[in-house]
This record gives sequence, C-alpha cells and structure tokens, in this order.
Amino acid sequence: MRSGAEPPSNTASTGVAAMPRMFALWRHHDVSGISGTGVVAYGTQYPPSGAVTLAWLGHTSGHRSIAIYDGIAAVRAIHGHHGQTEIVWITGAYGGGC
Repeated sequence: MRSGAEPPSNTASTGVAAMPRMFALWRHHDVSGISGTGVVAYGTQYPPSGAVTLAWLGHTSGHRSIAIYDGIAAVRAIHGHHGQTEIVWITGAYGGGC
C-alpha cells in the first residue's frame, strides 16, 4: 500500500484485537545526502494513539537510530521531502495482514 492510501482502521465489529502495523520509509531521492535511497528506515504505528517509532538503517551514514513521533503525519511532514520519500505499508490495518 503506497503512502497516499491508508489502510482502513480496525473497528470493534471485526472482533480482531488492535495490533501495531509496520511500514518502510522508501526514499526516491536523498535530498540531504545522508540517508541514501530505497528503504532507509522501518517504522511501526501503534494503536490506539497512532504513535510511531522509526528505526533508521544507516546504510549510507553508518549511524542507526530510533525515533518516536506523535503520528504518521509527523513522519511525513519531517521526512517526506515533498514527495521524495513515501511510506509503504508492510502490514495492513490494525490487526495485521496486507
């Protein structure tokens, strides 16, 4: 699922417990010259708050780190580089699966 298409959120009617969902941060162009291109980080979004952790792979810089954000919108605003980076969902809606 590409960054423009959010997976639907889990509802109580599904009977599935809300689970974190994972994504990759895919960089088409490295504006800063620090993180490289392709998959540069993996992230997890946690229910019910929507908080996000982002683990940088450090392929280009050699520096790995983990950061915490209030939500996916903050990750896009800070690391999206005006469409040069996208969020690719690895698991679908809260509850798992693609």
